Amino acid sequence: MDFDARLQAVKDLSKEGKFAEAIEPASALVRDAEAALGASDARVGHALHELGDVTYELRGPVAALPVHVRALALRERLLDAEHPDVAESLNVVANCHMTSGRHADAAPLHQRALAIRQKTAPASEHVAEVLNNIAHSKLSQKKFDEAGALLKEAAEVWEKALGPESEKLAIAHSNLGGLHFERGDFDEAEKHFRRSLEIKEKALTPGHPGIANGINNLASLYERQGRPQEAEALFKRSLEIVEARLGADSPRLEDVLVAMGDLFAGNGRPKEAEKLLRRALAMREKRAGPDAIEIAPRVNRLGVFLHQVGRLDDAAALFERVRALAEKQGDGGRGEKALALQNLAAIAQARGDLPGSERLYQESLEMREAEQGPDGTSGLAITLANYAGVCMLLERTAKAEVMYRRAHGLLEADPLSDERLIADCCLQLARLASLGGRDPDAEPWLRRALARLAVAVPPPPASLTASVLRELDRRYRPPSGLLAAFARIASALAGGKADPETWLVAAERSLREGRTADTVRLLSAAAKVVPPGRSAKYDARANELRARAKFSP
Repeated sequence: MDFDARLQAVKDLSKEGKFAEAIEPASALVRDAEAALGASDARVGHALHELGDVTYELRGPVAALPVHVRALALRERLLDAEHPDVAESLNVVANCHMTSGRHADAAPLHQRALAIRQKTAPASEHVAEVLNNIAHSKLSQKKFDEAGALLKEAAEVWEKALGPESEKLAIAHSNLGGLHFERGDFDEAEKHFRRSLEIKEKALTPGHPGIANGINNLASLYERQGRPQEAEALFKRSLEIVEARLGADSPRLEDVLVAMGDLFAGNGRPKEAEKLLRRALAMREKRAGPDAIEIAPRVNRLGVFLHQVGRLDDAAALFERVRALAEKQGDGGRGEKALALQNLAAIAQARGDLPGSERLYQESLEMREAEQGPDGTSGLAITLANYAGVCMLLERTAKAEVMYRRAHGLLEADPLSDERLIADCCLQLARLASLGGRDPDAEPWLRRALARLAVAVPPPPASLTASVLRELDRRYRPPSGLLAAFARIASALAGGKADPETWLVAAERSLREGRTADTVRLLSAAAKVVPPGRSAKYDARANELRARAKFSP
């Protein structure tokens, strides 16, 4: 067999992004190589590696992992422990774990790969590649400082080894953009995302799936910034590339469809959103089967959307479907079943069935604890916080406080926790302290909430920030300058779209203190971010304040 020519043909197709065309010749090469050369020939490892890469692009890390594990096992058996091919396989197996969220499994493999590369090829593009992958894992875990240092080092090595227009350098810019995106520095994120896309468009063939990845990054940034039209145009361009090059069944196509669905759902286009989310679900059902647990995330996502638009019966049917799928998995389906029960509890709450909601939350909590133990992750904390909210409505404040405290402790202990969830727990605990006549205990919780909101990325809901400010102002009457500072923080975090209440709280306090200049300044700032007519209640209060401050807009 002409192994080298066939292997090169697969590599050429992959380089052009034609993974759908590459999958069959890659699979055939592995079969033929094993038959002709024997399972202990190192060339079989090369064939398996290429098949793993193609599988990853077409079907994702879960499908690619066993192929890459086979290649690694063969190479470790046949080659020296520090052979570059061993490092190559260690790196890609680690990447499969990392992109599936298993960072603890990825870390030792990445470190082994890095040690080999640094010893055998220091300051090479291969060292930079592993450094970049480790940085990506750190970024996913919100270890921003560690990620930033590694990304900078990787970019410097790549640029020295390959030049400033290398496709590899585009990867570094993409991850640096992701770092700034996560930190909320959107201008710097856009600069890196644009540079990454520019390099890819020069280095790759037109329509390469790698270009689609760069487009998606920019689209997600524009969506976060409240630029839906620009985001939509980019998502559509990405959709065309992915569908043309990876095929109509690609997991990447699913991801783009869901991203577009989320964009439409958040911008008043529910019919289009539903169509895209249903298409993504249909693709997952076709690939995995209608009764496979792998479809649960897509079913759940559609159910959450339908709940959000008020179609409670349709949403409940989907959550029941997830519960049924999970129950077939036994203990292996605990996580999905707990989430389904939690979502069903939310449906019951929306219907006004608080006892039914409490029962479902209790069942979900027991399932979470069986899966994770009493000191589980933020998923357990979210269940506790939601359950506590129902207890508040049922006036079971003592039980609610115990749950909120426990949820707060779990969230604080998890470095990946959403700052907004921590802030909300702090706010609820402040309210419970006040309800129990313990006002001195409330103030620290309110200040913790504000501190969390000030660093929250992505921006907190403006209504949550305003709620904390109202509570703080009503109970503790802090200096108006402090409230004004919080108002500015809230507006900046919300991309200039802070809840009008955030500004009015500070403006009203300034006026009560006779600080009319501050009142005028705050109302002027609010006028820049709150369009007239957005809220009749806001307009009336703002006009009253202007009149009292003898101010005309």
